[in-house]
Amino acid sequence: MNDSEKVLTDILPYLIRKKEVAELAIEFMNFWKKNRPPKKPRGKLQEPIDYSKFEEYKERFHKLNARGKEGR
Repeated sequence: MNDSEKVLTDILPYLIRKKEVAELAIEFMNFWKKNRPPKKPRGKLQEPIDYSKFEEYKERFHKLNARGKEGR
């Protein structure tokens, strides 16, 4: 568990408005740990990476943040 994940986990019970965002951030960090592309060997071409799942997380973050702006 990295520092940012520990902080989010520690403050999660106290969050109200941003709880879903924090939960999604923790979910994304766990996803990234499991799906991180391997380091490229020097002088070798990188294997193509499927970024579609990353785009899904990006859209989910945008929806959560946009929802907060509508409530103002």
